[in-house]
Amino acid sequence: MIDMPIHTSYKSLLEGLRSQYKKGETKCRPMSDGSSFCMSDKAWSIFYAMMNKRKKDETKEMSLCPEDVEEITPKVFNKKKKRKLKELSFKQLEFYHALAHSKFGEIGDKACKLHFKVASEMIRRGAIHVRRSLCDGVVELIHSWRDYDPHGVDNAVLRDDWRIVKAWLHTLKSGTKFESKQFEGMTIEQQRKAVHHLGTIIRREMIKRGWKPKAVVAPK
Repeated sequence: MIDMPIHTSYKSLLEGLRSQYKKGETKCRPMSDGSSFCMSDKAWSIFYAMMNKRKKDETKEMSLCPEDVEEITPKVFNKKKKRKLKELSFKQLEFYHALAHSKFGEIGDKACKLHFKVASEMIRRGAIHVRRSLCDGVVELIHSWRDYDPHGVDNAVLRDDWRIVKAWLHTLKSGTKFESKQFEGMTIEQQRKAVHHLGTIIRREMIKRGWKPKAVVAPK
């Protein structure tokens, strides 16, 4: 089987994957500019899984409400009405994406919620999403939690994922159910069990690396 050259527009994504998944046998594949890019088998498998996933529209059609942005940037909307994300231009999405990053303080805040909506729409359109902050980690973990494998994740990413899972468990414990496409059709009890399981496998990997994270409290 001949490897088709990979377009150079994916290079930043490939570099991000290479830095996160370093273990395992290294393979090199051709790029469209005639060069080669080398990284681990694990990184390549995740890259191609991401490419296949983008061919399918897994993202629920979401709307951008005034309350999504009014607390972090007053007067963005003059009219109190929803705007469907699919109606926004890519430049507008990039603006809101940058805005969310500039205002992000902690998981679950207004900026992080705005970032999830905007980043999900950008991914749906085929954009490359690079992990730069904890809020980016929320997007990645929500889109990949069903087949999450912590073994090839580097230490910084694993710590971020652990913090995200703890925040999710706190949210679910308060009685707030996740409404994103990836949790669609699940009761809040099922969501709690799924997130608890995710936290358990992350904690096991942390212990293997010599860390001592607290036990994940089982859902009631």
